[in-house]
Amino acid sequence: MQNYQNWDRFELFQPYDLKDSIFFPNQFEVWAKSKLLRKENFFSSIEIRIKAANNEKIFQVLFSDKTIEDEIYNEVTFEVIITSLYSVRLLTIPKETYTENDTLINYRSLYGITREHKDFLPKEPFCCDLYFRNGQLEKMAFLFSRPEKLMEFFLL
Repeated sequence: MQNYQNWDRFELFQPYDLKDSIFFPNQFEVWAKSKLLRKENFFSSIEIRIKAANNEKIFQVLFSDKTIEDEIYNEVTFEVIITSLYSVRLLTIPKETYTENDTLINYRSLYGITREHKDFLPKEPFCCDLYFRNGQLEKMAFLFSRPEKLMEFFLL
């Protein structure tokens, strides 16, 4: 379990100037219903790209490792970036969606919506939390709604 006291802190609900970057975690875990489902070493990179689309920024997260395709798509996108207390949060929050969960409902009330409708696919997260220590990215956590699960990539 990670100790939140060690992560950088941010002022809540602020924009964040994220730059294109590459993260080299060395382990990942998949959790569902408070149970660890998978824990493995990770020997690849995760790339974050910021793209412009219709005068808006789109945040792409790209995985070069094909061994995790059964958990998450090789490319996922998010529509907004905002700070939480211990992380920088990339989000896609539809007003209407095929599946609901408590976290998505809470995020809708906290952050607002980013689009009218989106049905998330089973390997498509709606949130990516970026955790920093001394300004360096050390953990990425992805939240999924269908099924509900958490996938974390981190440096040991």
